[in-house]
Amino acid sequence: MLSRYLPIFVVLSLIAEVLGTVGGFGSSVFFVPIANFFFDFQSVLGITALFHLSSNITKIAFFKKGLDKKLIVSLGVPAVVFVLIGAFLSKYFNPIILTYILGFFLISLSLLFLIFKQIKVSPKTKNAFLGLAPVFEDHPSLQPLEGTEVNSIRKLIGGKTLSRAEANREAFFRDAPKAGIVHLCTHAFIQEQPFNAWFELADGPVNMAELDTMNLNLDMIVLSACETGTGALERGEGIMSLARIFSYLGCQSIVSSLWKVNNQSTAEIMESFYGHLARKETKDLAIRQAKLDYFRSENIDHGNAHPYFWAGFLQSGSRNELPEMARSWMASVLSPGVFFSSIALLAIYFFWRNKWAS
Repeated sequence: MLSRYLPIFVVLSLIAEVLGTVGGFGSSVFFVPIANFFFDFQSVLGITALFHLSSNITKIAFFKKGLDKKLIVSLGVPAVVFVLIGAFLSKYFNPIILTYILGFFLISLSLLFLIFKQIKVSPKTKNAFLGLAPVFEDHPSLQPLEGTEVNSIRKLIGGKTLSRAEANREAFFRDAPKAGIVHLCTHAFIQEQPFNAWFELADGPVNMAELDTMNLNLDMIVLSACETGTGALERGEGIMSLARIFSYLGCQSIVSSLWKVNNQSTAEIMESFYGHLARKETKDLAIRQAKLDYFRSENIDHGNAHPYFWAGFLQSGSRNELPEMARSWMASVLSPGVFFSSIALLAIYFFWRNKWAS
């Protein structure tokens, strides 16, 4: 039967992979009930295991730079063990019952998060990274920025990036309070009065006085701009910098700059910094190691080894590693498209199973 209906099986498997990947909860949720029509339940488990093995090996090959060996031991090995246990126990249960249970679970879970939309994912997640890079390509007075660093960072830890016209004031005030990490790749301007300072976005400046009523309880904000860690020295207070103001606003950790930093070296250091954070290093050690990575790079020439290019950023506040990375599948299940797609796939599955069985 598989050879006869192979095109249908391939198309449904592809749909399962796309929906599972986009939704974030894994292709197995769709693939297992589909494949169970063509194979017995035990064979489906074996095929699914091979399917994931080849997929994960491919991902490791492409993204081995950020490979966390501790994560493989803590999650990968237990996952393999439980799959083996599940495959062994499945032979003692009716596969038809298991199929219906899986279908009921999928529909119920989709309905739960479709109806109860107030259920939110904690901001301490991968998808809570927010990167803004206005770029300023055609700005009459501001120097253009590459803005590529936010996209490089998103590849390492996931999240949301806004560049060019999308990196505007409305997006900042809408998304920043909901984020766990905010990365600003922009221009900043320091004034004698700290709350008169501002940073630029695509459609205009954001004055620090505007943020006075915002609740920015961020795990970390990275001020990838010039002189964000400098300012007037006030007796009894210290340096009143842009970084200091964000600390007042509730940011637990701040990465800021001490002078007019170089665009290219900053992008390289920031990508390395987040790479070390993704490997569960503490923030202070991650920024230190990122500077060393740049300084020791084989591609660096004598001139770019000057401290001006790599020593300008410092981390203040909480030095803890990033919070545990939770999966963002709950937010994706809220999409009605995912719910109705799951209904359609299950309907196709049960309809053809009954028809072909007869």
